Amino acid sequence: MSANVENRTLMENLNETEKAWLACALDGEGNLHLSHRKKKNGTWDGWTVHLIVSNTNMDFLKYAQRLISGKIRRIHRKDGKRKPIYELRNIRKNEILEILLTIQPYLIIKNKKAQEVISFLKSNNDGRLRK
Repeated sequence: MSANVENRTLMENLNETEKAWLACALDGEGNLHLSHRKKKNGTWDGWTVHLIVSNTNMDFLKYAQRLISGKIRRIHRKDGKRKPIYELRNIRKNEILEILLTIQPYLIIKNKKAQEVISFLKSNNDGRLRK
């Protein structure tokens, strides 16, 4: 079974509490953005979509990972005085679209941004800039 089918099935099986929890995690601890991809020669190549949830609690991120997949990595803090922070990152456009379509009704802070990303992903599947 492909990752896309597994994720889609997982998203379809989320209950209302899990959808709301995930939306709250993204609203409060997350980052959703589109950014330009730049080639080594300095020209713009296209777009990258990121869905990131960050937290100092690994159990929090493992729960989020169970709901939306993605990879968890540790972010090294330069001062060394604060707790380590971890981030769950998903950059698969088709999965991000499925996630956002599932949780958008529950988003408050990032609802407008989610709609922008959804519109972009639905209209621009290859990620290339249009002239």
